[in-house]
Amino acid sequence: MSACAECSDAKTCTKCSSDFLKIGEDNQCVCKGDTSEDPNLIVDRVGSCSCREGFWLTETGCKTCE
Repeated sequence: MSACAECSDAKTCTKCSSDFLKIGEDNQCVCKGDTSEDPNLIVDRVGSCSCREGFWLTETGCKTCE
């Protein structure tokens, strides 16, 4: 479990490694961001968060250096 900071067993995450992640229905960490609210956010098919080129992921979404 790459985004899991703490777990109770091999398949159950109890704490995620980032404030921008939440524990999903399958007990794995998934992106808690909303692409309709943050157009620079990318959520892949497994629920991971990333940002479009030129942005980085923060606790409040994708931001630029400006």
